[in-house]
Amino acid sequence: MATQLRISDDIDTVPLHDAIGAEVRGIDLTKPLEEPTQQMLRELIGEYSILLIRGQDISEEQQFAYARSFGPIAERMKPASAKQAAEQESKRSKHFDPNNKMQMISNKRDEDGKLIGALGDGEMWFHTDKCYLQKPYHVSFLYPTALPTTGGHTMFASLYRAYDLIPKKLKETLQGRKVLQVYDYGKEGKPDLVTKSLDDVLHYWQPLFLKNPFSGKTAVYVSRLMSAKIEGMDNDESRRVLDDICDIIEDKSNFYEHTWKIGDIIGWDNYSTLHARTDWPRQQERTFRRCLTQGDRLY
Repeated sequence: MATQLRISDDIDTVPLHDAIGAEVRGIDLTKPLEEPTQQMLRELIGEYSILLIRGQDISEEQQFAYARSFGPIAERMKPASAKQAAEQESKRSKHFDPNNKMQMISNKRDEDGKLIGALGDGEMWFHTDKCYLQKPYHVSFLYPTALPTTGGHTMFASLYRAYDLIPKKLKETLQGRKVLQVYDYGKEGKPDLVTKSLDDVLHYWQPLFLKNPFSGKTAVYVSRLMSAKIEGMDNDESRRVLDDICDIIEDKSNFYEHTWKIGDIIGWDNYSTLHARTDWPRQQERTFRRCLTQGDRLY
């Protein structure tokens, strides 16, 4: 593992894993960040993909202020259809504020038994946020307000290192191709292009190999949960290739598993990172504040 790197007289970084991530020390997010510090953070997240800052006692607005160092705050995603809107509304707590760009990620329920936030209980496979939109969200930020006594960890996999590990011949075959990213609300497992119509789900063709605007480095923009098909391949061949790439991405040598503590805030670059979460006891609360920055069209 790389050693501690001093960035300035007050700020240094400690890598979290050989493949991905750095802890940034010497930053107090209760205070405004000067532009040189913000530029440094953009460069660091481009290089390390995820940045951890510990020991922060911050408000929603202070979390927003930190996120703005990386770009404009993203709006909440609108339902793709009236049916989807109705389904979401039926599950939504009366405490939900659709105008607040700060999202709650939580398994806590209100007095009516409805979830106060999104994503509920249970583990989630590796994925990247909103890759199925024309302009995927760029940087995501999580800050915990309640944690279980065990489990509920977040894993971060490097899409830079995975790109480097793809065999040369396959990389040449895939160069310049797009991958279909799909989000099927309520689905479990891999995207299904056989029994479901794309008209019923959010989807978008994205570049399979993506050059990161913060670093200029290339990542493979694929996940097992949301990548459905590679341009120019039939379904069976495409699934085999995607599974081979995902095996590289999800190898234990390629991801960092974070055990959360109150006061941690992690920002990650969705263009170079996949994230997943482990299970935890269902009777224990796990709640985070999440905000995201806007992204641009990727080609």
